Amino acid sequence: MAITRKPTDDSPLEPPIPDRSAFEAYLRKGGSAASPESEAPKDVRFTLQIPGLLCQQLDQLRQRSPVKTSRHHWVLEAIAQRIQREAEGTV
Repeated sequence: MAITRKPTDDSPLEPPIPDRSAFEAYLRKGGSAASPESEAPKDVRFTLQIPGLLCQQLDQLRQRSPVKTSRHHWVLEAIAQRIQREAEGTV
């Protein structure tokens, strides 16, 4: 942190006001509003409790698979498949 002298009574405490015409030009320039449609939704984090027996069955299915996946990935795939089936109306 820089050390400076204590301001005197005759020194201005506020910075000088910028040129009014430059400020008006800046305001007239404007900008674009943020579009919420272009933003991707943020990831949601939550705790999921799985009954012990269901988790054991899930782990057995994961172990039989030729490609090893984490529980997290397996559950995400299951959710995506369920959403797809319900969207198609084949539940």
